[in-house]
Amino acid sequence: MAERKSGNLQVDANDGCFEYVDEVHDIMAYRRFLNSTWETPSASAILVAFHDIVTQSVSENWQTGRKNRYCLEEVVDELHVKDPSVGMVLPSFGVMAAGVPGVGTTKDLACEV
Repeated sequence: MAERKSGNLQVDANDGCFEYVDEVHDIMAYRRFLNSTWETPSASAILVAFHDIVTQSVSENWQTGRKNRYCLEEVVDELHVKDPSVGMVLPSFGVMAAGVPGVGTTKDLACEV
């Protein structure tokens, strides 16, 4: 049975939903990020994080070898290379980005802005 403790999902390894724990943590972190940045959102950060969550959640059966996830910094850098008029300003999200895929550090992808 799954339960929340200190804001984190706790699931027994024998539970049927155990394989989805990391995905749920990512979604919860994304939700906290949206709530904390709602007044001054960064479209790039929101889209990169959403892309990474969706990409990670799609089964290998549907996208064999295509789990390309990105960090916000590399996306903004690439946009600037393609179009120099794109600003290079990256907001500092600090603690708000904790655990947010593509914006903060997660278990398997380290992105710091």
